[in-house]
Amino acid sequence: MRVRYCDMRFSNLAVALALLTLVGCGDSESDDAMSGPACESRKMTIDGEVDGTSVSGSYSTHGHSFMQGDTGSFTGSFDEDGSFSFTWKSMVAQGETTRIQGSITLPGNQGTFCVGPESRMLAGDDFWQFELVGLAKGTCPGVATSGTIRACFDGSF
Repeated sequence: MRVRYCDMRFSNLAVALALLTLVGCGDSESDDAMSGPACESRKMTIDGEVDGTSVSGSYSTHGHSFMQGDTGSFTGSFDEDGSFSFTWKSMVAQGETTRIQGSITLPGNQGTFCVGPESRMLAGDDFWQFELVGLAKGTCPGVATSGTIRACFDGSF
């Protein structure tokens, strides 16, 4: 009589791979190491180019709010003129990225921009990184413009 056996290593691997494809959190994506400026404590550091013009700086804030539930939001104001307001559709865990929309008014008369839905945020421990694309000048919906703004906000004390 011939006895057959199943090598469980391959069955367990198949089950593990199937489960990995099912695990997720709303619009969240895996951490794909967004590039951008280095974070500075209690500041929003910005670097980018809009319509061929450089936009950059490191700006102190005098308040921010990060909230999550069924949806999420991150809003704040710069010590100088300017503010930011971003929203997303579902909870994002630490170390994950998610698609965001919103607007940012850069200090120093660098402009107000509506942020397109392909923009992303990476949620860190006490920091958040942003890649703002699909920009439009002015109050939303604004006038389409070229460029990308990358930013990092460090909320640690």
